[in-house]
Amino acid sequence: MKIWNTPHLVFLSTIIFLLISSVLSNVRLRGVYRTGGDRTARCDAILKTGRYLDEPSFGPKQWQPDGCALHKYYQHSSGNPLNPCLLPGDEIIVLGDLSGRQIFDGLANTLEQKDSNEIQSQDRLTTVRSNITVTFLWSPYFNDSSISVIKDISEKGVESEYKKDAKSLVHPNDSTPPRTFLILAGGSLFAQNMGQEGVSMYSNNLNALFDIIRAAKPGAIEPAYFAPIVMPYYSLSPNLNDPASVGSMVSAVDDIFGYRRRSDVSRGSGGILFSTLDSSKPAIYYAPVIQNLGGENHPGHSDASTGMYLSSTARYIASNIFLNHMCNREVAPAHWGNEKEHGTESFSGTCCVEYTGGSGWIVIGGLLLVVVTVYVLFKIHRVNLAIKILPILVAILYVHVAERTPALSTQMLYFDARNMVIFIQIGIFLAFFYRKVDEPLILKNFALSETFISEFKGICVALLILIEFTGYDFQLKSFNGTICAELLKSSWLLLEVYQYTLQLAAKKEFLCGSVGKFIGLKILRLLVLPTLTALVLISPDRLNPQFYVEPLVIRLLFWHLFVTVALLITQILSTQLHFLQQQQQQVHRLGLAILALLGLLTYLFFLPKNQSGDYWLICASVAAAWSSQFANTIQSTTTSVSTSADTSISAGVTTIVSRRFALLGGTCLAMVFNAAYILVPVYIPELIGSQVNHSILECNGAAYSEAIRHRGEAYTPQIHFLLSSVFVISWVLLRAGLGPQTYLGSWILMLGSCAYEAVVLRMHIALTGAGTVALWVVPWGTGHVISGLLERALQKVSADAPYHLFEYPGRLWYETSQVVNGLVVFGIFGVIAYESSRMWREEEEFDEGKKKEKKVFGDKIEGLGV
Repeated sequence: MKIWNTPHLVFLSTIIFLLISSVLSNVRLRGVYRTGGDRTARCDAILKTGRYLDEPSFGPKQWQPDGCALHKYYQHSSGNPLNPCLLPGDEIIVLGDLSGRQIFDGLANTLEQKDSNEIQSQDRLTTVRSNITVTFLWSPYFNDSSISVIKDISEKGVESEYKKDAKSLVHPNDSTPPRTFLILAGGSLFAQNMGQEGVSMYSNNLNALFDIIRAAKPGAIEPAYFAPIVMPYYSLSPNLNDPASVGSMVSAVDDIFGYRRRSDVSRGSGGILFSTLDSSKPAIYYAPVIQNLGGENHPGHSDASTGMYLSSTARYIASNIFLNHMCNREVAPAHWGNEKEHGTESFSGTCCVEYTGGSGWIVIGGLLLVVVTVYVLFKIHRVNLAIKILPILVAILYVHVAERTPALSTQMLYFDARNMVIFIQIGIFLAFFYRKVDEPLILKNFALSETFISEFKGICVALLILIEFTGYDFQLKSFNGTICAELLKSSWLLLEVYQYTLQLAAKKEFLCGSVGKFIGLKILRLLVLPTLTALVLISPDRLNPQFYVEPLVIRLLFWHLFVTVALLITQILSTQLHFLQQQQQQVHRLGLAILALLGLLTYLFFLPKNQSGDYWLICASVAAAWSSQFANTIQSTTTSVSTSADTSISAGVTTIVSRRFALLGGTCLAMVFNAAYILVPVYIPELIGSQVNHSILECNGAAYSEAIRHRGEAYTPQIHFLLSSVFVISWVLLRAGLGPQTYLGSWILMLGSCAYEAVVLRMHIALTGAGTVALWVVPWGTGHVISGLLERALQKVSADAPYHLFEYPGRLWYETSQVVNGLVVFGIFGVIAYESSRMWREEEEFDEGKKKEKKVFGDKIEGLGV
């Protein structure tokens, strides 16, 4: 038997590409951003450069570092979003000029949104949010009395008199000493008031302050941060802002930190000052990323008075960058799991996350499970067992690499309709390479054919992955993407249950060994991949496996058991009750009655009422599959058509669907969904603070939390049932009425054949972070912007050159890279999902009717070389 065929070679090539891409990506990041210390290159990169995803815009909001995704702390609104990094008694001190004051405002409102009008302009400002102290010290020249506060804390730590108020907030049962975080920011007044003469004073004052921090006693100050001078919008105040003076100050700070800029000036290596007491411990991190947040084409990020400071939107971006570097390594492990699917707040960042190995016992348990699985399959079938099990092990290894290592780059999810349109266009183009087969779409008694089911499942899964990959369902401000995703999940689940019911109901000798083997393989397929995935992902801090198994998988397992139990009871009763043995119609009614009884009991006693949207619809699909298959059996018996004991879906005449019904289905689909689009979704504005005229949501975090929690209440289980029913029925009518013999592209059929594996793996190898960020697997990074204001300061552009308000350099390259990366990610995902399902598809026993369908449909897919 030939072991290495075309699909195997494609699978091997995919793995080799991933390895090469990962190595090249990490070499590039280390070469460009590595600073030393205890952080990775991807973590160092967030303090240096990045790009905006929502360009073109005068005031973009979605900042993306090169190689990793930021977690949006300012979008969380329940409790303390920075627990366990910042605990009661901890303090963040911001020292500097107005640019530091803006970072202070951003930090305070991130911890807890409330009206900050009580904070007046003075030398020392303090506010307490969630029992965490945030302090601002006014020190525009870094040489006044505020420096004595830092010196005292550096020498005495928590025993300093300046820590008395913060220390009083420590929880009595907390044995961990309170921590002090320090952010230094400023320099604008040197350039404004002193020009070139202020550069040496700026450098000397900073060196004196840095020496104090570097000599701090252990535990007195966590690694500090220095945000250099913000690039002014020179044209607003040309008399105050001199590009040459600003550039000299930038170069002076670069020299202090040993920051080596590349030729494009926007990024570089180095940028850490180490402790004088421990040369391996970082004392101060340099954050030149502040210089790239504003630009000539981003005037919305500069204040309207002098253009020297950041606007309200940009200050939140700056604060969020610092918090990601401070806290991700501690906050992320506490939120690992499928929070997105479990309806709780998700951790959506990958920058500065410290990945820890799982428990040794968990790894051993996973290996034992693999051994048992291999043994079972070996007893069932002794052909190419290693080749069959290898793709599943590779898939699990890829899940581990994507979820629990920094080997691959990631990008935050941000919905851009342009990207979705491009991917839809590519999918439609590929769908034109269709194939025609002789099998009808709908068989007699309105049973759907296997090919139609595979096609429909492929469409549902493809659209679901597209919605999630483009972030359409990840928007807080809109509910449309979430509704579409839920409809597609319900439709896929219905089709899987319908298909299983058809296959199981076709088994004549239900209690024979071959049927038990069929059921065992189905259940084993449902358990192996999600169980191994959960064991790979499980964290010592969160040992509950439910956080790592998607609810959709659990629901599918429930429905398989539900159908199996119902049909088993029907078979046993029809065999034991003599008056039913020759009464096929009575057996059919008995089966429907048992389904109805089990369904009602489950609904009344076990099903949460807020999850009942598609319950009765799937019950109806089970009854429809049972009835259609039973009717086919009766007709086959009465017409003396010879069938084997294990016949699958009976091949029969096509059920003709009139085009009038197709038109009716399309009309109902359009009317119902347009009405739902207008009436159901709820709009929630993004929570970005403003300086004046605060909104209710900005002043009251509880109001925003309530708005987010209740935004989907208008979408009730009854509405979901209605929309799901209309979608499935209308699509069947449309598809069967308008194209009864034409099948969509082979890639859709292929995806339909491995739909279950695709659903399980999509959150980990199409997306990652449990579905909260997108993978970036091409070797080049997500890119960076170069502020035109910074180029003027460093004399890369003439000071009197015109401003380029409507130019966005590198935008076309980034958009092209994003599409290419998406296609590569989808390709790798499809190959791994398809190969992971191969073992189960080949191990299933195909009866004569199924073999015929596989010959027409499956072999053509194999011929594609996928």
